Amino acid sequence: MSEDNEKEKNKQDEENPIEEYTLEELERVVTNSKDPYFCVDSIREPRTKRKLVDPRCVLTPVIVNNLYMSWGINRDRVIRVTRFLDAVDAYYNIDSKTINHYANQMHRYLSNIVSVEKSSYKTEIQGLAANAAEMLDGIFGYDKFGLYSVGPSDLRTVASYTDHLVNTSIYWLAAMSHMNRGRSLETGSMEAWRSKSKDEMRKITDPRGRKPELLVYYDYYGRNNCPAELEAAKKGDFSLVVSGFFGALFHDISLIRDPSILISIKGHIDDKLRQHPDASNQIIKNKLSILYDERPLTRSIIKNHHEYIDGSGYPGGKKEKDIHLFSQLLSVCDMYEEYTTRFVRGKVVKLITQGAGRIFSGEVVKAFLAILRPYDEGEILDGYEEKVKEPVFRGEVLQSDDKLHPKVKITEVLSEKSGLSSGATLDLSLPENIIYSI
Repeated sequence: MSEDNEKEKNKQDEENPIEEYTLEELERVVTNSKDPYFCVDSIREPRTKRKLVDPRCVLTPVIVNNLYMSWGINRDRVIRVTRFLDAVDAYYNIDSKTINHYANQMHRYLSNIVSVEKSSYKTEIQGLAANAAEMLDGIFGYDKFGLYSVGPSDLRTVASYTDHLVNTSIYWLAAMSHMNRGRSLETGSMEAWRSKSKDEMRKITDPRGRKPELLVYYDYYGRNNCPAELEAAKKGDFSLVVSGFFGALFHDISLIRDPSILISIKGHIDDKLRQHPDASNQIIKNKLSILYDERPLTRSIIKNHHEYIDGSGYPGGKKEKDIHLFSQLLSVCDMYEEYTTRFVRGKVVKLITQGAGRIFSGEVVKAFLAILRPYDEGEILDGYEEKVKEPVFRGEVLQSDDKLHPKVKITEVLSEKSGLSSGATLDLSLPENIIYSI
């Protein structure tokens, strides 16, 4: 390896310092590494729960071997490690973890799944689930209702479908969490992720035909406030949320190698678009049996994420009562994240808003727009006037009370016919400025 390549690798390692391996893989890594590896987790003996390894402990081949040979820890157990000691403390400081941190972690796992041929992707799947759980507990936590938003600087720049999948799943987690918090404040309300049809929910979540009680869903009481008698139900219901997250993450995995972002335009849906939900499920069946076999809800969400409540979607033309709420939410997140790779963000927001009550549930659109931050303060963007194809000005996004329609300082006038002035401030929330989009 050249010196430049080695420096670049070291830089990437420092940006993503936490590595994850099964115990069996870790023994080989530690044996062959010139650098010391430190444990990130506390590892306990399965039966007595005696602590065997502390965080920050240096892992040697002997220690790793003893964990499964002497203490009975499963060789498939995923262990988080790092070569950077400072990363251990940073990893446990939840306040230091940003949405972008999780986006990068998820991108790493997903890239490994689509680019590396392995007999099992259990490590990656467990890592992705852990990322979702940490985001729900921390960034989108029960005490964060109304305090968080997701915007461009939080997510990955879309250079491939891998980025699109990661970003969409984060929008989904944030919007789903917001919707649930709102419903949990309503007396006697149903939680956000309960199906509108109990029979349908039972059918798609339990392929063995059993009919589990659908009592309480994750965060309805809060992670630490659930009554003891409902604790078991809460854990099971959290699994449904993780199934929804995987549906959002893998919904377009069949398009992962496509060089262009495919946009479905009503009335112009080709065969490739119509078939891609089934193609995505087929990839999961072939490559990720741990999801396909154990999470039928994930398959259902992928299958139906282009169905609309008025029956105009595809592939089945289902209507609202037949579309799981998770799929309805994914439809909005997917459209926004995908359309903004081609179109002006403001116009996409208008398109989604116009779809509320027609192709999207109004409640779902409201939840998505509540967590969406389309613009970052200081961004320089082109501005368009209604019915004019070319941009008419370039402007800097200013701090604004209305995050969907911010104030913009015009830095350059691109069309003399616009009547705009360089240096002027344009408040896009005012009725007279509704003709402009950025």
